[in-house]
Amino acid sequence: MKWRDLSECGARTTLDGRPRLCVRITRHEGLHQDLTGQAWETEHETLARLRARWGHRWHIVYTGRTWIATTYHRPGHCTQVESAPTPGQLEEQLTRALAPRAPVVPPPRSAGG
Repeated sequence: MKWRDLSECGARTTLDGRPRLCVRITRHEGLHQDLTGQAWETEHETLARLRARWGHRWHIVYTGRTWIATTYHRPGHCTQVESAPTPGQLEEQLTRALAPRAPVVPPPRSAGG
């Protein structure tokens, strides 16, 4: 019989303002779970998920308190910045901010006019 590690995962988070500790077994699949049965993901997992979904357009970082997304630099376009205290709120903002902003530099004039 193969030995299986049944110790607790021990992942921790404070995403919702209070400390939480995962009580599932080590190397479990899926979300972490605390003693109350509520599931959650770590900050690193949340960041990876946000980058996988939005990384083609936004550079996303977590400061420890705030989630920040900035558009990649495109010549002639304004840089967009979105920030929120929770990843869910940031995703709502990114969903609303999908329309590109107007260019900063006006288009070149035609040679004849």
